[in-house]
Amino acid sequence: MGTKGRGRGALNVRKLWDRCKSVRHVEWIVLLILVAVAGSLLMQGGGGAAQIEGGQTDLEKRLAHVLSAIDGAGRVEVIIHTVQSAASQPAASFGAASLPKEEKPSGVIVVAEGAGDLQVRLDIARAVQTLLGLPASAVEVLPGGGSP
Repeated sequence: MGTKGRGRGALNVRKLWDRCKSVRHVEWIVLLILVAVAGSLLMQGGGGAAQIEGGQTDLEKRLAHVLSAIDGAGRVEVIIHTVQSAASQPAASFGAASLPKEEKPSGVIVVAEGAGDLQVRLDIARAVQTLLGLPASAVEVLPGGGSP
């Protein structure tokens, strides 16, 4: 195909764009669509993890239990953000639909009663980094004390 085919396609896209621009508030409509798509993608983020009571995953519950055993930590709540690893990407070159989904932790927030103490906060952060293989920048430890 020469440049003729590309010229027509570009012209059709330009005509379509001009029509869209004539629609009143098209920017807002496009923005709302993008927000809806982004929201649905975010909602799917933790779908593969096993959920237990209160919306916590099994991993979050186990991690909170381990962290609460640290001297001075007190009661601990944990939220783990996960992303799909490369192993879950479609394997189009092999004709397979996709490889098994595999989620890996990408960030953690820990709220602990004893996190007001700097040493306790550091101990909790190091434990999370070690257990989940995360860098320090992906772990946030915050003091808490009230009921959830």
